[in-house]
Amino acid sequence: FFYWFKNYFIMMIKISKVNSKF
Repeated sequence: FFYWFKNYFIMMIKISKVNSKF
């Protein structure tokens, strides 16, 4: 569960960076 949550958190950070570029 912790591993899945960690991956989910990383995905959100990546999406945030992509949104900041636009």
